[in-house]
Amino acid sequence: MEMETQLPENGCEAKNTENANAPGQFETIWNNVESGIAVIDSETREILNVNPVAVHMYGGPKEDMLGKICQKVFCPAQKCPILDLEQTVDRSERKFVKADGSAVQIIKSVAKIQYGGRAALIESFADISHIKEADEQKHMLELAEQANRSKSEFLANMSHEMRTPMNAIIGMANLGMAADDTERMRYYFAKINEASKHLLGVIDDVLDMSKIESGKFELSPAEFEFEKMLLRALEINRAQIDEKKQIFSMHFDGSIPRKLWGDEQRLSQAIANLLGNAVKFTPMEGSITLNAKYLVEKNDFCSIQISIADTGVGIGREQQSKLFQPFQQAENGISRRFGGTGLGLAISKNIIEMMGGRIWVESELGKGATFAFTVQLKSSEEFPTCGKRQTFGAQPKKTGQFAKFRILLAEDVEINKEIVFALLEPTGIKIDCAENGRKALDMFAADPDIYDLIFMDMQMPEMDGLEATRAIRKLGMPKAETIPIIAMSANVFKEDVENCLAAGMNGHVGKPLDFHEVMDKLDAYLSEENGKTQNLPKS
Repeated sequence: MEMETQLPENGCEAKNTENANAPGQFETIWNNVESGIAVIDSETREILNVNPVAVHMYGGPKEDMLGKICQKVFCPAQKCPILDLEQTVDRSERKFVKADGSAVQIIKSVAKIQYGGRAALIESFADISHIKEADEQKHMLELAEQANRSKSEFLANMSHEMRTPMNAIIGMANLGMAADDTERMRYYFAKINEASKHLLGVIDDVLDMSKIESGKFELSPAEFEFEKMLLRALEINRAQIDEKKQIFSMHFDGSIPRKLWGDEQRLSQAIANLLGNAVKFTPMEGSITLNAKYLVEKNDFCSIQISIADTGVGIGREQQSKLFQPFQQAENGISRRFGGTGLGLAISKNIIEMMGGRIWVESELGKGATFAFTVQLKSSEEFPTCGKRQTFGAQPKKTGQFAKFRILLAEDVEINKEIVFALLEPTGIKIDCAENGRKALDMFAADPDIYDLIFMDMQMPEMDGLEATRAIRKLGMPKAETIPIIAMSANVFKEDVENCLAAGMNGHVGKPLDFHEVMDKLDAYLSEENGKTQNLPKS
């Protein structure tokens, strides 16, 4: 039965037709209840009356509330409930707009009443903002604790990933120094080389993830050959494929243009990461297949899909959601069983999305996995390659190729000098050393014509490589303007390379030194035919 209630505008004297013996009870509730109360006209939705708590919550005069449409106070931008004929109560969370325009979260109850002989709604509401804030803080705390746990697990994995190759490097170096047998020494050196490359990969992943989280991870697009890019990614994993005697095949669509425009290094990195995972999780003599497929061309951009399928352990559906998150692996035991930092897939996902694509996985436990992604790359030519299956091998050594040339090496670390001398000894090239940028400047200025190229470290005492390069370019002699100067530095980020070029250098080689990369620079800037430096553009 509905209640007949009379609430005069200028007071709270109530008359309840069912409880006429207690006229003061409603007034007591109206004035002292902790919740705000408002009476709303059922038809017009105007506020007819409010209690003192509602006025206090509003923060303005009572008169400013009366006559307002309730939606403007109790549920702005939300659909207020409209009670049907049989419904008597509605409870929901809403917004309450105060006099100053701010809003708080409330929980509101609505019931039908008779007010002054007409149909009305009585709404009671309580501020629950503090509860919501506490819930949100609790949720944020849980997320923070989860992130801390993930990072703690990541740091534990990282410690393992770094100490394992370091243990191999130190242990094998000690065994190599004690060995008398040449073949034994070669074996130890091969293991040191393998462990060093693994450690470098771990360091690169950490640095890449740091740049991604700080928003400084960028692409450096340039023209590249698609086939060579694939071979570069494959070569990184070839030794592991051979060691596990896995069957590897690669196919790429003949419609893919031979030359494309994009960041070759980052695309190759993403493919190498996915291929490395396939090798890691595929057992001995398992199969791995890489497919590159041309999808469509739109607005001069080619959409290319690359997939890597394996016959490995597979991934459960629940674990797949974790795969592309940083500091995460599908299972906690993964790093103990197979190794890895848990960053490779997150970095690959970032690279692929920056290239206008997406990445996904299709897998079942025990049935292998297929990782696939798309990228958008601009075509650089009209003529496509022929579809083919590809293999690859090492480049032949070049003995005595640069015996006619002399270079200046500016390097302050003795072991780095030894490495350069050892790497280039087979080429027959002559090397003069300067222990800092100042010495390099003085040596070149004293006799510029004897030098055909300069390898310049970036960080050196007295004068760094950038300052020395600028000083050489300003010497005012023809050779100073044309001699190739190549940075040879552990500073390998994009801005480091750009700073080198801006200072007047012609190119950049990163440390640890890669023999093939050093040889590529010598091939590009020194001519065997005429024994003179080739004045080529910056690279």
